[in-house]
Amino acid sequence: MSHIKTYVRNPIMIKAIQYTNASKDEILDIYNNHICIKNRNLYVISQSEGEVKLRIGDYLIDYNGEIFTCKKDLFPKLYSEIYW
Repeated sequence: MSHIKTYVRNPIMIKAIQYTNASKDEILDIYNNHICIKNRNLYVISQSEGEVKLRIGDYLIDYNGEIFTCKKDLFPKLYSEIYW
């Protein structure tokens, strides 16, 4: 008998913003306590796991006040936008 089970990711609601040249100022305003600037255009997010590089196109995810990053090619596979 196999011990392998099938799982589905639980749906959770998050807030996210994609890092672009146009969103840079907004990101700095909202998440200034979580971001430091290195090498001019390279942002580093302070997380419990350490510092994570944020590159143009990546997403910042805010889940219950915790900030995470997600690569731009992975984000649409995990999340769908909710239209209110």
